[in-house]
Amino acid sequence: MLGTARFFFREVLVVVVVVTVVVVVVVVVVVVVVVLVDVVVVVVAVVAVVVVVAAAAVVQSDHW
Repeated sequence: MLGTARFFFREVLVVVVVVTVVVVVVVVVVVVVVVLVDVVVVVVAVVAVVVVVAAAAVVQSDHW
């Protein structure tokens, strides 16, 4: 009975470790993706603003 309990405990321990590692990896990946997406969104927004400002400046200079 003790051997079975020890084997069961080891199996449970392995499952807990594997689940913990998977959860940590998933959380890290999600955080990295969210941060990268935020960076991409900020870069795109900055580029869009620069393009709009440049286009407005060109239109203004043509206008004048």
